[in-house]
Amino acid sequence: MQTFIRNALHWAAGLAAALAVGPLAGAVLARVVDERGDHVVSLLGASNALMAVVGTALVFVGALVMGRVGRAIGGVALGMMCAGLVMAWGAYGLGNVEEAVRGTQSGSFFGVLAAEGLVLGLLATGLMLHLAMPSMHEKGEPSGSTTGKGSGLVGAVLGGLVRVRNGSGMGTLLQCVLVSAVVGAAVGALCATHVGRGQSIFAAFCGALAAGVAAQVTAAAAQARISPAVPALGLSLAALAGPIIAIVLHGNALVPDALAGNLAWVSRILPLDWAAGAVLGVHVGMGWAGATLAQHAEGNEVAARA
Repeated sequence: MQTFIRNALHWAAGLAAALAVGPLAGAVLARVVDERGDHVVSLLGASNALMAVVGTALVFVGALVMGRVGRAIGGVALGMMCAGLVMAWGAYGLGNVEEAVRGTQSGSFFGVLAAEGLVLGLLATGLMLHLAMPSMHEKGEPSGSTTGKGSGLVGAVLGGLVRVRNGSGMGTLLQCVLVSAVVGAAVGALCATHVGRGQSIFAAFCGALAAGVAAQVTAAAAQARISPAVPALGLSLAALAGPIIAIVLHGNALVPDALAGNLAWVSRILPLDWAAGAVLGVHVGMGWAGATLAQHAEGNEVAARA
């Protein structure tokens, strides 16, 4: 009976995020438009700044609430899924980059998109750090491990991000962040084959999945344990880099290239796409990589005993 109740609560939390809280929070952002009446790609470029701020806040608050509910019911994995579904609904109501360029006949908003990508990415990182913090403490800190230098708030944050047995916690953190940024951006770009909203969110999810795998492998090589917030921090850099890559690659040809559908694929992924993808995909990728590495280590141990 307890198993039935637990499974029912799992389903209820997921369905509530996907079919109730997510659509409600996303409905506000879907009503945010630019001066032409089109769906915005940059929340900072909305004609009604207050509506954009309120809509974004509702998405993140809804994600936080459902993430905590999911975590209480089924652990960190369910919490991340519930939070990510709410954020994906918010991202789905936005416009796309090529239509925005076509409407404005300008690419001036790409710089704003880059800044917005970093800000929303850091917000998503903070959300994931909060949701994953209990699991970092529950697993305990191995003997001889260190979280890096720092005390007070800095030390607490760093301790929630990375735990390393030998060496520098900060060095391992930077390695994992950079690897996540590069791998996440590359895989996301490969999957952003067109500008449809669903495709962009899916591309961000795939990038986050790959970033989680890469970060987990990097951490394992350093004998460290990292929070899902670490790859999310790397994806914040990917969200920052996407629009900048478009500006650098296309230069003065940015507008005609966008009208021809030839924009750099990574620039098609919007900031909120990256944030939602990080919350949904990073934990899954880390779980896959962790399970595979554990099986490999167990196999080596068995072979050594034989």
